[in-house]
Amino acid sequence: MHVTQAIQRPNGVTAFGSCLLRTEPDYASIRIGVSRVAATPAPAFEATDAAARAVRQFLAADGIGDADLQISQLGLDQAFEGYGEQRRPVGYRAQTSFQITLHRLERFQPLMIGLVAVGADQIHGVSFRTRKLRELREQARQSAVHSARLKAEGFAAAAGARLGGVLHIEDVNADELSRRSHLPDIDLASHDEAGGEGRGSIVVAAAVLCTFSLLA
Repeated sequence: MHVTQAIQRPNGVTAFGSCLLRTEPDYASIRIGVSRVAATPAPAFEATDAAARAVRQFLAADGIGDADLQISQLGLDQAFEGYGEQRRPVGYRAQTSFQITLHRLERFQPLMIGLVAVGADQIHGVSFRTRKLRELREQARQSAVHSARLKAEGFAAAAGARLGGVLHIEDVNADELSRRSHLPDIDLASHDEAGGEGRGSIVVAAAVLCTFSLLA
């Protein structure tokens, strides 16, 4: 009877470890736009510029300074309405965009309401972020390795051996955990600095495959 060797590299014990951290966002990145359509370029530019000035004034009144604001140059495109065979030109669309960094997250809803009220007619995107991302990623990586070691120690003890030093560490893309049939082993949500409700937590995950030597 022929038996196939299932373990390709029989050089110790390999264990999967992962860590999932959650933290509340501490700032937001907001991208909005202002656009106006007119029959010819000149009035389209004028209307867009006037609306953009109103947006800038509103942001200044709300405490958004130049350091937290980026504004694109005015652009121009031909404007159409309808679809397919019904599509026809209706003039020209002038547009500009704003990139806003908001540090006071409690102002998010009033800010968005006000921006639309003064003339912003495009919401390109909103993302909530944290300045602790680098720190949290490092913490997640260390905890993932610790998780793998704990699991490997259990395997070694069950086999009547002792766990030796680490031989190999392979970084695993945490975004692919579901496709690898793995779930995070550790959930450190209790370590959040702020546990309140709101827009939801930012998730930072890390996962590794670690190989350890076995000692008799």
